[in-house]
Amino acid sequence: IPKKGKFKVLGRFSTEVLKKFYKWDTIPYEKERLWYLFQVEHRYNHSDIYIKHMQPDGQILADCGKAGLNVVCVMNSSHYLGRDELNKHLRLSQEQKIQISTELRKDAVMLKENNALDTGYVYGFDEYSDTSRYKLVADTFNYAKSVVPEFKVAATIFTPPFDDIAQTIDTWIPLLGCDTEIINKAKKKNAELFFYVFGCPKHPFPNGAVIDYPAIDGRIMFWIAAKHGWNGFLHWLVNGWRANCQTDERWPAVNWLPYSDSRYTRRNGEGYLIYPGPDGLPLSSIRFENIRDGIEDW
Repeated sequence: IPKKGKFKVLGRFSTEVLKKFYKWDTIPYEKERLWYLFQVEHRYNHSDIYIKHMQPDGQILADCGKAGLNVVCVMNSSHYLGRDELNKHLRLSQEQKIQISTELRKDAVMLKENNALDTGYVYGFDEYSDTSRYKLVADTFNYAKSVVPEFKVAATIFTPPFDDIAQTIDTWIPLLGCDTEIINKAKKKNAELFFYVFGCPKHPFPNGAVIDYPAIDGRIMFWIAAKHGWNGFLHWLVNGWRANCQTDERWPAVNWLPYSDSRYTRRNGEGYLIYPGPDGLPLSSIRFENIRDGIEDW
């Protein structure tokens, strides 16, 4: 199996949560590097799909590329839009275009230096369902593609009709189990198809994010992807430990809370796939190991 595989993962690794858990003002460089490499070695690509800027950069990005990194989320483009734009307008402002283009060009230079320009993805409009604003989605994504055509645009949008965005999105990411017209449209366009899970879907669909389900679920998800010709996976957070950062004491001195925060108390494991080791380094989970095995099966 090649070190740089063909299956792609759009993940999210939060450096802010890492600092909060360990009470670090800044992350020690060597520890930060090992956190990133740990994920790449598990076939898990660890950009942050919810921030404006690409991470990591510099030498850590270069080291991850050598270790097999094949996807980098360069930005969440909708984070450059304010609430007014999402609610009222259908076009980017000139100021927003300047901000987006400046960031994209900077990222393109960095990825090109690492022979990784083709790994760049622009994400945005997370689970967006306001179909009356799909023209704004298209305008934002089309502008990003005009700045750096090599970057693909990906979205977890699956509310029809898709007429305004059908020719814009390169990578469609429906929830596993949403076997709707989005999949047929993507196949007709010969676009990429990923899938995602969080607290849903529930059985009989497999869900490798939730501890309460059989561990084999984390592996079976990727068998389904292989059967149907899907070539990627998205998950919203690999280190969601906010519930375990609410007091001065930290696990293992106190019991681990098996949910990411108070909103998800009925979703054990959803929002994190790795644990914070007492030495400041990552510990894996059974789910994370099965996800890696499933990707390698694929």
